[in-house]
Amino acid sequence: MKQLLFKKTNGQPSWSLTFAVVAFAATTLWYVLSIATNLGPIHIRPFVGADAMLYLAPVLAQYFGSKINDPKAVLNNVKGEDQEP
Repeated sequence: MKQLLFKKTNGQPSWSLTFAVVAFAATTLWYVLSIATNLGPIHIRPFVGADAMLYLAPVLAQYFGSKINDPKAVLNNVKGEDQEP
């Protein structure tokens, strides 16, 4: 299962990064598909920014929140070093 996860810059698998990428891709796909209201028998709902943000906000908040609360990142900021090389 860990082979399916995206990896952080340090090489560790990350559920939060994977969720953020999938949520962003799904929202982008919805935006692109909403250009056409019908694809054959399939009706596509119009893209609504508020609905997209209700979907994306918790996922992105979880990703960036875990990135900010990473103990190594906090330690490097105290030392005045960058997190990424």
